[in-house]
Amino acid sequence: MKSKPVCVLPDAAVQTAAQRMGDENIGFLPVCDVSGKALGALTDRDIAIRVVAKALPATTRVADVMTCEVVACRADEDIQQAEERMRQVQKSRIMCTDAQGRLVGVISLSDIARSEPDDRVAGTLRATAMREAPAAPGAEPAPEARPIDAKSERVFRRIEESGALPKDLRAPEAVGAVLCVLSLRVSGGEARDMAGALPPTLREIVEPCALHRAEQPDTFSRGEFVQVLAQHLQTSSEQAEALARAVFSAVETEMPMDEVTAVEVQLPGDLKDLWGRNRRAA
Repeated sequence: MKSKPVCVLPDAAVQTAAQRMGDENIGFLPVCDVSGKALGALTDRDIAIRVVAKALPATTRVADVMTCEVVACRADEDIQQAEERMRQVQKSRIMCTDAQGRLVGVISLSDIARSEPDDRVAGTLRATAMREAPAAPGAEPAPEARPIDAKSERVFRRIEESGALPKDLRAPEAVGAVLCVLSLRVSGGEARDMAGALPPTLREIVEPCALHRAEQPDTFSRGEFVQVLAQHLQTSSEQAEALARAVFSAVETEMPMDEVTAVEVQLPGDLKDLWGRNRRAA
């Protein structure tokens, strides 16, 4: 876990909390009383939706707009218990408390991925960042399934023709896996912008992942990105990297250039190589 976490008092002004988020470069702020007991959390998305969107004053109390549910694990629990808690509440970041409920740390899915590199992490990723993908082109549709739009169908076709799809994996599932892992690496706002720039069918796949990104981006390297993707897809790192390139190449052709660039500028250099639009080399 990350120790020495930053927190805010419930009676503090939202502006104070926002300034603290900016100073610490975080988007998830635990709310604690004077004894350090966790009372809930405030995220950048809480501020956007519950304060800014409703035109409330910056002096609004944190207690009036925070999420009051305390989602936490004990600092002395096994890491698998933290994973299970994330899976149950579909969150990629939770608080760590002591026996008295006092905040002692924060743990994220990327923290777990670095210390527990196995398929349990992939299962937690699936629970926190993904939902069922729609049927692939040509497959028997569900009774209430929406038709696939032309742009998304072109993306799926390009991925299928790339030769990078692992056996028994559908193109929509590949898009969901790759872009949902990517959404953990960019900020919440950029993840939502990225989802919004996608064609309708792709947006339906990726948007739930983006909406869960209420925090600042998790920090993981290209190797860790590929590792988490490979674990989720139950394939090799080499095949996961090839699939990521194929998905990015297909998706970028249907995204506005400014959105492609907006995502790229947030990525570390080693991930930019995977994401960068192929047309730049033309």
